[in-house]
Amino acid sequence: MPTTLVLRVAGALQSWGTRSHFARRDTEREPTLSGIIGMITNGMGYRREDSLKRFADLTMASRTDRAGTLVDDFYTAGVGAWHGGTTDEDRLYWTAWTSTDGTPNFPKDADSAKGNIGMKHYLADAIFLVLLTSDDPKLIDDCAHALRTPRRAYYLGRRGCIPEQPLVCAITAERPEVLLRSWPWLDHEEQHNAAHQDLAAGRSRQLPVLETAVMGDPLAEVRPDVPLRFDSLHREYRTRLVRRSLVPLTTAMLQAPADAVAQEGEPA
Repeated sequence: MPTTLVLRVAGALQSWGTRSHFARRDTEREPTLSGIIGMITNGMGYRREDSLKRFADLTMASRTDRAGTLVDDFYTAGVGAWHGGTTDEDRLYWTAWTSTDGTPNFPKDADSAKGNIGMKHYLADAIFLVLLTSDDPKLIDDCAHALRTPRRAYYLGRRGCIPEQPLVCAITAERPEVLLRSWPWLDHEEQHNAAHQDLAAGRSRQLPVLETAVMGDPLAEVRPDVPLRFDSLHREYRTRLVRRSLVPLTTAMLQAPADAVAQEGEPA
């Protein structure tokens, strides 16, 4: 019988890339399976070269309870990329460290300028319901244990993106498609009051859902986020089929305050 681990994934910043390449680091609008497995294996103390075969049949679904805001981080690394110009305008393309007194510390020659510039993309203040499902209950138990008592720190997709509170909500035998449409809304309690008012006034709210799709589904999308290897020199992923839809926020999903749901247990 399938067993599901229920997670509340929330933090000031998150970043779930699937197409990051060199200086541009993207993010999807919801957590990726590779990012969640990366958190779990880090919590288990895995090394990058360790096998991920144990997670091959793990499936994931998610519900966006707060979409958050996309933010961009323009960054520089190193002493800059010198393009040979001599005017102030040319120097706009040349990033540099600064000395301890705050003055620019430009390299003495072009050959010593080997820094980089880039862009990282994040989700700010987003909240997700994430469901991990497997036919192996021991795997689900071990995943929950790794997130509760990690051997190493883990992050929400990128180093420095720290969860705002413990992730694990519950382990249940309920089907993911039912949980997506019934698990209590995970946004903060003050938002529940506004949602109650919207429902009382006849204004419905729709929550985006991403779940596993079947072959032949005309609405299926291909997502390359199933990790086969995390080895830095030989990273490898395969694809999975996912389907986007919307589920209505109901009065029943507002019965339990978000803070209460964050504790381990079944939904009311």
